Amino acid sequence: MTYQQLAPFGGGPVSLGQLVVARNAGRRASPAPAPVSKWDVLRDLGVARRAFSLSDRDLSVLQALLTFLPGDQLSGEGQIVFPSNARLSERSHGMAESTLRRHLAALVQAGVLLRRDSPNGKRYARRSGDGGISRAFGFDLAPLHRLSGRIARLAEQTRTEAAERRALREDCVLLLRDCAALVLCLRAEGMQIDPADDQLHLSRRTLRRKLDRSALEALRAELLALQESLLSTLPQDEPLESTAEAPLVTSEMSGSDSQNERHHKNSKKEDIESNPPVRLATIRHVCPELKSYSQTGLNNWEDVIGTSKVIAPMIGIGRALWNEACTAMGPLNAAVSVGYILQRLDKIKSPGGYMRQIARKARSDAFSLRPMVASLLTAVNSTPLPGTNASRPFVQN
Repeated sequence: MTYQQLAPFGGGPVSLGQLVVARNAGRRASPAPAPVSKWDVLRDLGVARRAFSLSDRDLSVLQALLTFLPGDQLSGEGQIVFPSNARLSERSHGMAESTLRRHLAALVQAGVLLRRDSPNGKRYARRSGDGGISRAFGFDLAPLHRLSGRIARLAEQTRTEAAERRALREDCVLLLRDCAALVLCLRAEGMQIDPADDQLHLSRRTLRRKLDRSALEALRAELLALQESLLSTLPQDEPLESTAEAPLVTSEMSGSDSQNERHHKNSKKEDIESNPPVRLATIRHVCPELKSYSQTGLNNWEDVIGTSKVIAPMIGIGRALWNEACTAMGPLNAAVSVGYILQRLDKIKSPGGYMRQIARKARSDAFSLRPMVASLLTAVNSTPLPGTNASRPFVQN
């Protein structure tokens, strides 16, 4: 029976872990694992290397050792390779021998490799009469084969944890982006949210670091709480699907319902036609988006109001807010404001909040259509409309 030594050559110090590995490698009582691809094991060990306290350079040396093993399989039998330091250095991209020895020692310490030293410390193989190898002295890869199942499990666990950390980081990035958008939206509404700015700044700095799972979970919880806090400050508009509509005029009128309706429409039409805040041609020119929704092409002021009233819920201006704006500034001013918001929908992130701000200004007599229409005129077409005087303002006071 061939003796297999437990201690490294020269009687050097040996750790308890090395003795256990060497003892288990010599046992035959427990069945050995099935043959596995040596490259699959190396790939899994690369994923789970931190569990074995191995570096990428250690694995580079192990890869070089595996190239000396004939075939693709690790089977536990005849797994001793015996390259010289010079040959091993060549396949390790010219690594210095002192560096090789350090990385080989790390592989032995991790238990994935065993040294089978000859009496004179050389690495070689003794041939039998039929030309086969009867005994070899070098590096035994049998421990790597015996650990292949554990390595595969640890690699799968590492991949799962990495995927979970990646998902948590993605959640944090998306939450950070949404919270930043909410801060901008609320600031546009005139709300003071300075503490949120500080928290977002700290969260960005934290996210730049490489965080473990627990740190990412904590950051995600903080951002969720911040998002909830910001959402709670948003104005609560009437749901868009609501069809309830409050009357624009609340004063009591005598007569039947049909008479009241006719009188209301006639009064509104007369008021619009007698004192329009802007020119109808100007509205058609600067609000092409609103015009595209009109069945008649905005041929009259009632069409402007009716089209805006239909469009308002579609862009986030609830019925209650529409009625509030009509009461504060009049139906035509509210309609033109909807046309302005629709035209600049890519710039206005919160149409409901913007409309509420306009209504607030109208109630304090600080609202004017002139800047809105002038900015749309500049954006849509800088040339005057046909038949108009270039020096004549489009907005009438």
